[in-house]
Amino acid sequence: MSSLQEARSYEAEVSPNFRSSYSETLAKLEHQYCKLLEHSSWRLQSLESLHAFVSHCTEELIWLNEREEEEIAFDWSDSNTNMNAKREMYNDMRLEFAEKRDVMRSLQETAARLCQENHPAKQTVEAYSAALQTQWQWVDQLCVCVEQHLKDNTSYFQFMSDARDCESYLRQLQDTIKRQYTCDKNSRLSKLEDLLQDSMEEKEQLIEYKSTLASLVGRAKTVVQLRPRSAESMLGTTIPIRAICNYRQIEITINQGEECVLEDNSQRTKWKVISPTGNEAMVPSVCFTVPPPNQEAIDTASRAEQMYQKVMSLWHQLHVNMKSVVSWNYLLKDIRTVSEWTLDTVRRQSPSERQHILDHLESQLTDFLSDSKESSLFTAAERRELEKDVQQALQHCQDLLVNMESVEKDESVSRSYLSELQDVNLRLNETEHRLMRGIEPLPSSRLSGNISDKIIQIAEQEKLQSELDVLRSSLGDLSRRCVHFFEEKPTSSSVPVLRSELNQALERTDNLHNLSSVYLEKLKTVEVLLRSLDEAESQVRKYESRLSEEDTVPADTAAIQNLKDQLQRWQAEVADQESIFQALQAQRSSQRGGV
Repeated sequence: MSSLQEARSYEAEVSPNFRSSYSETLAKLEHQYCKLLEHSSWRLQSLESLHAFVSHCTEELIWLNEREEEEIAFDWSDSNTNMNAKREMYNDMRLEFAEKRDVMRSLQETAARLCQENHPAKQTVEAYSAALQTQWQWVDQLCVCVEQHLKDNTSYFQFMSDARDCESYLRQLQDTIKRQYTCDKNSRLSKLEDLLQDSMEEKEQLIEYKSTLASLVGRAKTVVQLRPRSAESMLGTTIPIRAICNYRQIEITINQGEECVLEDNSQRTKWKVISPTGNEAMVPSVCFTVPPPNQEAIDTASRAEQMYQKVMSLWHQLHVNMKSVVSWNYLLKDIRTVSEWTLDTVRRQSPSERQHILDHLESQLTDFLSDSKESSLFTAAERRELEKDVQQALQHCQDLLVNMESVEKDESVSRSYLSELQDVNLRLNETEHRLMRGIEPLPSSRLSGNISDKIIQIAEQEKLQSELDVLRSSLGDLSRRCVHFFEEKPTSSSVPVLRSELNQALERTDNLHNLSSVYLEKLKTVEVLLRSLDEAESQVRKYESRLSEEDTVPADTAAIQNLKDQLQRWQAEVADQESIFQALQAQRSSQRGGV
């Protein structure tokens, strides 16, 4: 510009002949300079816009490349369990990615504008724009992969955690059940009944937990495989993998959802993959998932299921053991009850009450045989022995019933004999009353009564004696029948009472018979005495009459002597009769005292 100004200052010094040509040339030169200056300014603006665009694109490409490297390098194997931290990082990246979307849109608009303005570096702009677009789409595809891996790995680790919790819970439950519900025949019945109730609640929990286990088994079939993602887990053979996103390179093209073959996993971040079309290439492992079945997860769920079955089997066995011991206690109680029955017990029972107890015993036996069928506490021999005990108890009851019939028959016979003895006693009472009334002490005036009265008394007493003989004979016949009954039924409960009553009746009959015999003899003796007394009185009256005839004393000596001799003879006769009177007096006194 300074050169043009200097040339313009020389224009006045140019000769007139050349001034026109000089001015024209200078004008052209100035015009060219202006055009050059304008083009230079445009080029500068283009360079500045290109620099700004390329710088911004480079910055975004660096960010995208960093995200790419970060996601490709992330360890998605089973050794990295911290999915929560990864989810937080990914969420932050997604937020930043969303913010970058406007920047990307602005850069694409800038690239389109520059290309539309026919920017000198149009190809460069298009190349950067395409690279940015491609990298953006690739990172977006990686986000799809990350989301899928987060979902799959979270499910995997949650499954493994739930499986461990399940095994731990079942192991603890197994120990608790074994510790709490193990019993033996010495366990208290009341405690076992409470434990049976508790065990049913435990079973409800186990049944409810079965749905959790079923869910775990179902989830095991959907869990992806993470072990092949570890470089330490070398493949023994190729395994199928599934593409999570689209992947396109010169040597291979893979579409989302296609099933490929993993041939080599020796590098954790890149796998040697065979596409459905047969092409081989090294592809980032993040683009693939190793689909189910996961044998490790299935085996884990299977172990949990087997442990659940063991716990259920343990619960069932211990529950059966407790139930069998409870049934055994109830059965023993009923066996003891029936075995301890006596004849009095059976006789006090009503038939319905007795049958109810026997039915309950048989029902308890049925329950025990059913409950102890799978019990480990009772052998087959013990079960047969208990059946034998029940049969013995039932036979004991049957024997008691037979004995009761026999006893009732014996008691009927005994009551019949006792009734006969009662009749005998009534007759003895009547006879005793008549006898005692006859032998009551009588006034002395009656002892000298009429002989005919004594004859009547003797006749009545002989009749009474005859009745006693008949009664004694009847009692003898009854006694023989009773003795035969005693010999046939020596253990009958009615024997002692009947024997006592019989002995009393026999003794009483003998006593009355003896007393009656003595009394009859006394009566006969009294009759003899009375006859002797009458004869003695007759003699006395005879001598009294004789003496009364001699009421005057004779005058002459001879008559007096004769009277004296007569009196002496009478006196001698009386003296001869004195011993008779003395014996009669003694006998009378003796008989009066006896009567």
